[in-house]
Amino acid sequence: MLTNKIFNYQFLPESAKLFLPADIEEDDILFFDIETTGLSHRNSRVYLIGAALCTDGKWEMIQFLAQKENEKEEYAVLEAFQSLCARKRCFLHFNGSTFDIPYLQHKYQSYRLTSPFKDAVSVDLYRTLRPLRTILQTENFRQKSLESLAGYRRQDAMDGKELIKVYRTYAKTGGETLLNLLFLHNHDDVEGMGCLLAFGALLALFRGNFRMRDITAVTDRAMDGSLLQEVLFTVQLPLSFPTRLSFSLPCAYVTLEKDCCKMKMPLLEGTLKYYYPDYKNYYYLPLEDEAVHKSVGVYVDPACREKAKASNCCKRVSGYFLRAFGAPQIPLLKSSYESGDCYIQWTDSFLRNPEMQISFLSEYLKSQIRV
Repeated sequence: MLTNKIFNYQFLPESAKLFLPADIEEDDILFFDIETTGLSHRNSRVYLIGAALCTDGKWEMIQFLAQKENEKEEYAVLEAFQSLCARKRCFLHFNGSTFDIPYLQHKYQSYRLTSPFKDAVSVDLYRTLRPLRTILQTENFRQKSLESLAGYRRQDAMDGKELIKVYRTYAKTGGETLLNLLFLHNHDDVEGMGCLLAFGALLALFRGNFRMRDITAVTDRAMDGSLLQEVLFTVQLPLSFPTRLSFSLPCAYVTLEKDCCKMKMPLLEGTLKYYYPDYKNYYYLPLEDEAVHKSVGVYVDPACREKAKASNCCKRVSGYFLRAFGAPQIPLLKSSYESGDCYIQWTDSFLRNPEMQISFLSEYLKSQIRV
């Protein structure tokens, strides 16, 4: 078995915290990726395992390679990886829940070795990021596609199937050029995983982890030449994304650049209704199509009033509105009692209140994507 080490490795960005349980420290973490000669543990072998880990605040990458395609070398690789994992309690991987971990667990069992994953925390970056698939619009949701979106440039150009041929040729000839190709592919797989942590900026956004920087009404021109009234929200994220990213959501266009996110939403003009929740304390006035509190309604001619119902206990409000989603801590208005679409009014008080703005945006974002 060959061991390849890269010391003083600059690896883990600050965004990792958004992927991990609160009690996990940097020295608890190990990233890993495996290379195998096939998909089934029964008739293939794991020939290369690469890992990135932190010890005493210093990161390093370690790779274990089976020099020959046989049980002895495979056992040595598994045993070395097991030893490396001894003091780690959190494993990060990409789709390892589906392949890498079950594959290795079967191998450890067949060699009567203890699996390093027992009682450990498993963080699958594929599953964590999968809710973002609808907005990222990559050709597929493989690691290489996400790496490219995050600005990572691989040196390796091979896929896993091509690598099997390289390994089998290396196992027979021991060529150094082939050896370098094997280590390079696995290196980029592990390093690329670290780069995917940059998507923590998006996780922060959709979890409502941001602060308001600015809010303003703007006027844009539509395709037909008409003018559109919109609101531009600018928020600051706790993390920076390495490339410029733009995407559309229902009722919003989002641009992310470094730690700044801008969301543009249409501002609608019209008349809507606010429905009072305590309708038993109101009278409905049919001629005005509005409700008034009983303390005021007692002075109205009884012929012009009736007991309010939930469906008509409302007041009419004219002005500008933003479409609302979720349950922001702001009064919601509708076009009718039966309507499922809710709105908030664009007012000076909303414009001056960052807490209301954050509540509105957080509920909107959480309603679009659950992360």
